[in-house]
Parts: sequence; structure tokens; C-alpha cells
Amino acid sequence: MDLAAFERAVKRHKIKACVIMPNCHSPLGYVLSDEVKNATVEMAARHGVALIENDVYRDLAYGERRPKPAKAFDKTGTVVLCSSFSKVLGPGFRVGWLSGGKY
Repeated sequence: MDLAAFERAVKRHKIKACVIMPNCHSPLGYVLSDEVKNATVEMAARHGVALIENDVYRDLAYGERRPKPAKAFDKTGTVVLCSSFSKVLGPGFRVGWLSGGKY
């Protein structure tokens, strides 16, 4: 995520919400660092932008520990965390949840 581009867009346009996939992004598979996740959440809160975090693939991350969701850095309820069991249990399951924060 290019934070400078995100901030320019937020200042230039009337952005109310942004969908992010900071962990195991599809199709690239990258995982944002905790520092970038924290900076993204803080910037969104500062500008009043709701972040809708698609965290459906976090359980597939390769490593000793699962990466933190951006919601872990949310102090103001800015992040709406959406996730699911569908990708790790089986393709026929359609079970998911969201944590809406202030929304």
C-alpha cells in the first residue's frame, strides 16, 4: 500500500471508505508490515475514512505466527473487519463474520 498515494487521494477526493486486504492479498499474496498497517489505520482515522478489511486469507499465511489484522491497530473503531471460515475449511462452507467497530 502506497501511503503517500492514499493520503493524496483522501485529501483530493471525498473518500468515505476504502477496502483493504493487508494479509495474504489475492492474487499477490503479500502481507503488509505491522508498521504499514498501523500507519494506514491512523491515517484513515485522521481523515474520517472507514477501512473495510477483508481478512479472509490470513489463516493461510506462511510463517511461525499468523499476521495481525489491521483491526489490531484500531483505536477509534475505524476498521470494519470481515473474515470467513470458507477458505480454510472447505469451498462449500459460507460462514463469515464482521466486527463493525463504530459502524
